[in-house]
Amino acid sequence: MLNIIFLGLVSFFTDLSTEMIYPLIPLYLTTAFGATPALVGVIEGIAESMASLLKVFSGYITDRFQKKKATAFAGYAPGVLYKLALLFAGSWVGILGARVLDRIGKGIRTAPRDVLVSESADKGNMGRLLEYIRHWICRARRLAYLLPILFCVERVTILTIKECLYYQLFPPL
Repeated sequence: MLNIIFLGLVSFFTDLSTEMIYPLIPLYLTTAFGATPALVGVIEGIAESMASLLKVFSGYITDRFQKKKATAFAGYAPGVLYKLALLFAGSWVGILGARVLDRIGKGIRTAPRDVLVSESADKGNMGRLLEYIRHWICRARRLAYLLPILFCVERVTILTIKECLYYQLFPPL
């Protein structure tokens, strides 16, 4: 049960910091770097494709080598690097690299996290405990959409978006 609580909290804080800045990325790309809406779509398409492809491979690696905790940790680590990469990105290419890095982490961590939860649960509670993790993720996303409004509501400029990038570093720490 301790594994499940820990994974729930880790998922909560990781998703809180990731989702906190996610709605501002298209605005940041277009205002700071002059990206077109089509380019924003291409960036997100590439990033989400990476996550989808890596979910399959991380599931295979998790099953093959039985290194669930190490694989899950390897999936959470790029999320921290993503936040730093966003902060120091100097062009839309940097944002693309950061988004791909974040989605690589998402693709790697999802399968081993779910396996850890299912192995930590007894057969009668497995579905309930997987929903427990999803509950934490859902709560993080809801809170994440409110935090940028609280921090950056006065004016939306490149400077305030950059300030929000600083704020999103705190939840995973």
